[in-house]
Amino acid sequence: MNGDAAIRTQLRRLQTLFMDSPVGMAFAALDGTVLDVNWALCEMLGRSRDEVIGSAADAIVHPSERSQATANQQALKTGSADHLRMERRFLRPDGTVRWGDVSVLLVRNDDGEPDYTQVAVVDVTDRKLADEAHDRLAAIVQSSSDAIIGADIDGVITSWNPSAERMYGYTAEEMVGGDGRKLLPPWDTEFGGGMLPRVMAGERIEQHHLQRVRKDGTLISVSIISSPVRDSNGTIYGVATAVRDLSDEERAQRHAAMIALSSDAIIATALDGRVMSWNRGAEALYGWSAAEMVDRDFYAILPPDRRAEAMELRAAAARGEALHEHRSARLTKDARVVHVSVSASPITDADGVVIGVSTIARDITATVEAEEARRAAEARMQAVLENAPIRLGAFDAAGVLVYHQAGRSMRGSGLEARQVGEWMGDMIPDQPETLDLMRRALAGEEVATEMEIGDRVLAVRYTPLRDELGKPDGMIGVAVDITDRVRAEREREAIERRLRRSERLESLGQLAGGVAHDFNNLLAVILNYATFAVDELDGHPAKADIEEVVGAARRAAALTHQLLVFSRQDIVEPQTIDLNLVVTAMNQLLQRTLGEDLDLRTDLAADLAMVTADEGELEQVLMNLAVNARDAMDETGGTLTITTDNTTLDHDEARRHPNLDPGSYVRLRVRDTGAGMAAEVLGNAFEPFYTTKDPGEGTGLGLATVYGIVTRWGGEVTATSEVGAGAEFTVLLP
Repeated sequence: MNGDAAIRTQLRRLQTLFMDSPVGMAFAALDGTVLDVNWALCEMLGRSRDEVIGSAADAIVHPSERSQATANQQALKTGSADHLRMERRFLRPDGTVRWGDVSVLLVRNDDGEPDYTQVAVVDVTDRKLADEAHDRLAAIVQSSSDAIIGADIDGVITSWNPSAERMYGYTAEEMVGGDGRKLLPPWDTEFGGGMLPRVMAGERIEQHHLQRVRKDGTLISVSIISSPVRDSNGTIYGVATAVRDLSDEERAQRHAAMIALSSDAIIATALDGRVMSWNRGAEALYGWSAAEMVDRDFYAILPPDRRAEAMELRAAAARGEALHEHRSARLTKDARVVHVSVSASPITDADGVVIGVSTIARDITATVEAEEARRAAEARMQAVLENAPIRLGAFDAAGVLVYHQAGRSMRGSGLEARQVGEWMGDMIPDQPETLDLMRRALAGEEVATEMEIGDRVLAVRYTPLRDELGKPDGMIGVAVDITDRVRAEREREAIERRLRRSERLESLGQLAGGVAHDFNNLLAVILNYATFAVDELDGHPAKADIEEVVGAARRAAALTHQLLVFSRQDIVEPQTIDLNLVVTAMNQLLQRTLGEDLDLRTDLAADLAMVTADEGELEQVLMNLAVNARDAMDETGGTLTITTDNTTLDHDEARRHPNLDPGSYVRLRVRDTGAGMAAEVLGNAFEPFYTTKDPGEGTGLGLATVYGIVTRWGGEVTATSEVGAGAEFTVLLP
């Protein structure tokens, strides 16, 4: 990856991190104009990105805080402050208010001058509301006429309100941190009939006509309602107990107070759905006050798809049936859907006739969303595994497969499907090396290898799993398909080999050309003087010997000409040539040269483009390739096929041809059915003086001459062959 691509990749990652961050984030100009904003902040503000981007930052804060926001903006703009942190209220378009913990960081330019600001906003609305609710609840508890007592899971008193002091005679200092069992009469040895364990198990207990002991030793008759106290995760960590004297009025007031103080939404409705009571828990959960909901239809808080369900539950309650911990959904005043756990029971009159329904709903939205998030995360992970080019397997300490997943590109790669419960030794009985790697991973060693299966290449890594003590407890095996990478590396190596061969032949050509020029000059002198001697030795016995010298000099001159062609140093005039006409004109000559035992075939493209070259040199290319093919076939004959066509090299194709540019080419292919060439022979085929023939049977310049002619005209010649499968020479000319 080049530098620009790496930078673009990094920028994309940063943009994704910015947009998908769960923390609200934005960039703003020095005048407060919002330059960019992520999804989390838009969701908190209740606005779209288009609405926020380009707006003034102080326009979205609560009106009462805008003057302070403007002052802060000025401090950042002038550079007198580099970082600010504060809590801010934000006014949403629907009129609701959200609280945010805001951090603003001033970014300076290279000259140190203020440039823009980075803003991070954490939504703390729930905490603020919880704090306010906690303060209200504390005030209620402190001012309540009931004795409200808190205890931990061991029964140790944690809170003791003023009414408890008045009722029992003990001060808070005397009771907080102490054991509440001092309030029990001698005969109550199980703390109110075993109340504490039941509440700790999540049960809400209402007890009447109990006896308790005051500090002065007197007994009082009380009614007690005990409820579990849960943290934000729903974990029970204590007990809240409300105590009152047993008079009818007090019991009624106590019951009403407990309902009012309950964090659960407790609602009483008539059989026709009309709300008769609406506690503070309902106000907190649904957003409507009691004044807004009493005498109103209960179905206002039901999503349309839940109304039929609610009617069935109400009908069951009218029949005297109770419902426990049923999961459902409800609507809030601001049209949000909250998930609740609902319990319902019938309300009866003095005669036992059902006159209404009491429902207790607990907000489980966070639990449901967490479950949905977990399922979504599992689905995303499954999708990743389904589509990733990997095969994943997990094994226990005994080497038994406990999980298996293959990505889409890995299915059908030659690896068999595996079933959970298989032992690793049964999975690869014929791969002892791999089995040894797996055993080493189970022993705690991380190991890796590469293997070829079919036409695929896999990188395999085995990583040990460890228990809480760090001991090996299994392993994970991951196989990644690296076929494309390996093929690319092999292709690159092949290109590099061709380039090195081309450079080597170029160097040989320069050397051969220099030698040929000097040798040609010497041959010219030898040939001239030998010719003069022949003319002057007419009738002399030595004339025949001198004529042999002349013949040898002429053959040497022909060889030097071939060397000059290979080195591309002889002078020729380029012509526009139809290669098909050259092949057709050479057909009879080639047939006579090859002999009757060889079958010469041609397949010439009708629309073949023209090339710029020398016709005589192209004839020499055809003849040399044909003779080379004839020599590769034995006396029984064979088939020589000459084909022509047009082809185009795109940028990717041109990369595999180091000496060619992308563009259009005419392609000449000469294919024989001969003995073929080994890899070593194929690699040296175009080098001058290289031959596999016996001494004296060949000069080794035939294919070298072809190479020189083709490269002279800006083309390329390549060969492919296997022993026993013939050979094919391909010429590309622009």
